[in-house]
Amino acid sequence: MNRKRLMVAVLLAAFVLTALVGAGPAQQQKDSKAQAQPQEKEKVFIPKDVKAILEQGQAARQGLPGIPVTVTNHLFFPYYRAQGLMHDVFELKIKNADLGFAPAAAAAPAVAGAKPAEKKEEKKETTEAFESVPAADMQAVFDLFLQFRAIENNVPGKVVKEVYVPTDIVIPAAEYKPENVEDYFVAYDLPAGNYLLSLAVRAMDQKKMGTTYFEFSSPDMSKMEGKIETTPIVITKDVGQMQIQETRTVLHRGYFTYLVLKITPNIAGSIPLKSPLDILYFILGAKPNDQNKFTLETSFEVKQGDKVVVPYAPTVYDAPYVSLPLPLKQTVKITSGTTVKTETRDLAAGKYTLSAKITDKISGATITKSVEFEVF
Repeated sequence: MNRKRLMVAVLLAAFVLTALVGAGPAQQQKDSKAQAQPQEKEKVFIPKDVKAILEQGQAARQGLPGIPVTVTNHLFFPYYRAQGLMHDVFELKIKNADLGFAPAAAAAPAVAGAKPAEKKEEKKETTEAFESVPAADMQAVFDLFLQFRAIENNVPGKVVKEVYVPTDIVIPAAEYKPENVEDYFVAYDLPAGNYLLSLAVRAMDQKKMGTTYFEFSSPDMSKMEGKIETTPIVITKDVGQMQIQETRTVLHRGYFTYLVLKITPNIAGSIPLKSPLDILYFILGAKPNDQNKFTLETSFEVKQGDKVVVPYAPTVYDAPYVSLPLPLKQTVKITSGTTVKTETRDLAAGKYTLSAKITDKISGATITKSVEFEVF
């Protein structure tokens, strides 16, 4: 286990210990208060005109196309401070050209009392000039609004939370392309349940705005007696550690945060040849023993269609999370005359499915989950 993987394991183990120790009556009382007022210090404000537009399109889920934005995925993780809450993560897609990116100095909002920028000598826009002078980083400053409504009897009901997310995105010059559709992530902690997310993106000059709607749900662990569930299996590119945990809602480009972890998902599920498959997920509803240890037997296998191409030996985990690299190595039989030998090879390029069968040996509950990926 390398140093980074060990760091992730230690942090997640600390989370599990905190959750288990905090299950007593005194802590449950604190948890109920936290659940009633999650992230109380969050600045919450949606202007009346924005709220009116969100409500107009709500019934038909008809978004406003001024700034095209879509919510394409929802992830959830158990919240470590209060039982009953989930850390809900949403993946957004927005084209660079629609966000009004400009050179960083020009896009930055004015600061009172600041000296005006020194006027630089103008240069001719020749091929030589572009080759010798690097382009500036590109910046977009805009507002993001989130409204969460509980879904009751398949109908959006009361507003549970409204969140204002002032956003300032800077893309390095070498990475910026106007036609690129970027992946963004925003997260908020909510009680488990069924919700409608109404989302709006508005330009700073308020001349353009886009809206979209997204229904999502997360499992209630208090109602999972005799059952287990998992968070979505996330294929990761990188998992790093931040110095401190974020205390406000932030829109991130290309990654999301959980606890003090900075997680960059492999959204396309594309794995280079000879590389392992890095995965991360939690098991929900599992029962610990008297020593607060779990006995979770997991059998992984990689399939191509209906054929198992990489079987893994069953592994027993003593904590309700998995964060590991799975080697994509295939054992093949080679026959030469009457001689048969085996050889280990890297998994060939192609599309595959990882299947994980999880059995809680204490409660007897079992579940099978899968995720698709491609080796290239």
